[in-house]
Amino acid sequence: MGSLRQTSFFSFEEWIHDTEWDDRLQAILDAVPLGPALSALPQPARTGRPETHDRALMLRAYVAKAVEQIPTTEALRARLRRDPVFRWIVGYRGKSDIPSAATFSRIFDQISQCTSLQAVHAQQVETARARQIVSTDEAAYDASDVPAYEKTRRHADAQDPERASWGLKTGPKGQKYRWFGYKLHLAVAAGSLFPLAALTTTAKMHDVNMARPLVTMTTDRDMGQQTAIFDAGYDQATLYQDLQAQGLVPIIPLNRHGGEAPEGRDDLGRPTCSMGYTLTLAGYDATMATQKFRCPHATGHVDCPMGMAWCSSSNYGYVQKIAIADDPREVGRIVRGTAAWDALYELRTSVERAFSYLKEQLNLRTVRVRGRRKVHTHNLFAVIALAAAVLAATV
Repeated sequence: MGSLRQTSFFSFEEWIHDTEWDDRLQAILDAVPLGPALSALPQPARTGRPETHDRALMLRAYVAKAVEQIPTTEALRARLRRDPVFRWIVGYRGKSDIPSAATFSRIFDQISQCTSLQAVHAQQVETARARQIVSTDEAAYDASDVPAYEKTRRHADAQDPERASWGLKTGPKGQKYRWFGYKLHLAVAAGSLFPLAALTTTAKMHDVNMARPLVTMTTDRDMGQQTAIFDAGYDQATLYQDLQAQGLVPIIPLNRHGGEAPEGRDDLGRPTCSMGYTLTLAGYDATMATQKFRCPHATGHVDCPMGMAWCSSSNYGYVQKIAIADDPREVGRIVRGTAAWDALYELRTSVERAFSYLKEQLNLRTVRVRGRRKVHTHNLFAVIALAAAVLAATV
């Protein structure tokens, strides 16, 4: 990929902290390409009252709403009226230029029914790649709750994918969290905060079910992705097979749900010998797509009381070769417990930190619309704002 100017967490946070709010907002809004959105929006009707308000400025206003954590459209209009600096940065020159709440609502509804914001985000991804701001070799995936702005229903319609439903997540310490609403499924360029793809579903949707379309979104953009990183909640055999079919290396911890490892394997999926010792990884055969493991006594990693002869008469010691295709969940291209696997899994914090920024600084959880499509539009404004902030921080 050449020389990569990837934005580290520290440099991004430093830019956020050190830049004055007005300069920061201006830079973020300038990093939002409006052309793709305007092209995707339906053309104004030729009959009836002509549209007098600038669509581009309304789009900028909605991004500014996320950046400034403004909760409602009325609060956005009030800020535009009373704050001349904010109004000027968005692009409105006078108070009389500010659209009515109904006009803002109408453009939001139009956006939610087309792919305008998806086109904006796709252009941001291409810009980040062209400027070599983020590495797309590895991507981290996760999902997070988005509480609904509507009355909870004890018996929500579980068959309607467009409406809010009850979701359940398990925290890192095993605690259960239940909410009524939606989920945002996110892919982030590992090692940065830059979002690569986003999907919104009703809360009941299982994370694994959306992993496949989310991965497809990142791979279809021909980003040269090689590794897909997930937490243990995504540990399902079918996902490993899907990732392998797309030429990706899965980095996913095993989740045995309290059970024991199968005979001949340790807790990390590595093979064990007849004495119960974990075999030593001895190399990968790319031609045969197999991992080679050796007797740990022969490699000096354990002092087996039976010696090498217990398992093999060879001076080289016992050898086991495992084809990745046989069981990609247990043994993959990068083996759990190795420094390479651990280093890649550490990059999963990228998506966790991205969600933290979206929730705490970009209005993600301040939902004031109903229905999955409109909630997704709300989410995409936050995602676009985050992508723009990363782009602005590396100018």
